[in-house]
Amino acid sequence: MNLETTRCPLCGENQHEKVIKACDIVCSLEYFHIVRCNLCGFKYTNPRPPFEGLAAFYGENYYSYRSPSVNLKKGPVTRGRFLDFGCGAGEYLVQMHNQGWECFGVDIPGPGVERARELGFVVKDAQQKRVDYKDEFFDQIRANQVLEHLSDLQSIVAELYRCLKKEGTLEITVPNIESFDARIWNNHWRHLDLPRHLNHFSPQSLERLFEMNGFKIKTLFTYSTPLFERNLHYLKGCFTSWKSLKHHYRNSLSGSLKASWQVFEKIIHYARHPHQPMEGQMIAVYAEKQSGKKRP
Repeated sequence: MNLETTRCPLCGENQHEKVIKACDIVCSLEYFHIVRCNLCGFKYTNPRPPFEGLAAFYGENYYSYRSPSVNLKKGPVTRGRFLDFGCGAGEYLVQMHNQGWECFGVDIPGPGVERARELGFVVKDAQQKRVDYKDEFFDQIRANQVLEHLSDLQSIVAELYRCLKKEGTLEITVPNIESFDARIWNNHWRHLDLPRHLNHFSPQSLERLFEMNGFKIKTLFTYSTPLFERNLHYLKGCFTSWKSLKHHYRNSLSGSLKASWQVFEKIIHYARHPHQPMEGQMIAVYAEKQSGKKRP
């Protein structure tokens, strides 16, 4: 497996320290490191797979490649152009199309992109350092759980700025490495998802990234998944963490029992914790490209 070393994706500093070692429980069963920048404190995967090798770590059954569960409806475009950056198989494109948007996508070439194109959407292949659309083309851009996957973070955020119309809106969601959930699970936290996740954000680092690229933040908040929501999303995620723990104990019977007990303890801890502001599992940001202002 060929890996590359990198400078801090946020500030460019080359000095760092290792803080987390975690297993790719989904695909390779290899271990990867998360480091913390000595200058700005940003956490990132290093070393990491190169851009051209990332697709191999997603496989054929990655969750966002599943066919959309909603039906595409015919109707006029009434609300402008929308880009789903990291569109997968087009689930959200269908929803936005049905609301009156002219919809476009970007994603890594693979089965998800092909499904979205079969629905009739224009979906461009993800490129390193570039978003293949015209200047000020979109009224709204969404990147839901995407920035953590980017091997050239600053260049792509700058490209999203370029493609967005003045006063257009950028909507971002990423996992929060400083969440309570991340703290209790540590190197078995399912949202580490190494090596697919290359960048590991806190609210402060995400805010700095946006400001460095000329966006005005309208709203920034964190949120957590309820323990017993309708589709039991949090508990399903705990199964991934259980597999990571079980692998850590070499898949033995006693190890499986230890893993099961630790998962039970952490679920109870999570359920009893009075969640505080800015410690939710996910960070959401709504930002605006300001009229008349150029990117610094």
